[in-house]
Amino acid sequence: MAIYRLLDAANVPPLQQKAMKIAFEGVLIDLRIKDRQGPLSTAIAHSIIERALAGDLDPARLRRMVAEQFASDAPLPSAGLARGEAPPPRQLGGAVS
Repeated sequence: MAIYRLLDAANVPPLQQKAMKIAFEGVLIDLRIKDRQGPLSTAIAHSIIERALAGDLDPARLRRMVAEQFASDAPLPSAGLARGEAPPPRQLGGAVS
């Protein structure tokens, strides 16, 4: 699964990892996403990790915010991406380019 692979590569404490994994699983259920390795799942994982590393570790709030983000009809912030297409991966904890 996308978030597990990403968290394995990062230095994130176990309690924080647990909150992120709970939120990730919840978002996939809410959005009825079956492909847990696909680009949409990866984009969801990145969004959860970014929010959690910014200090939001409440799994229910992370789940709600990210589910709303990906369920909306709003265009993706990266120009040229089709709906459901993942943006390029970012470095964990690094600056966003």
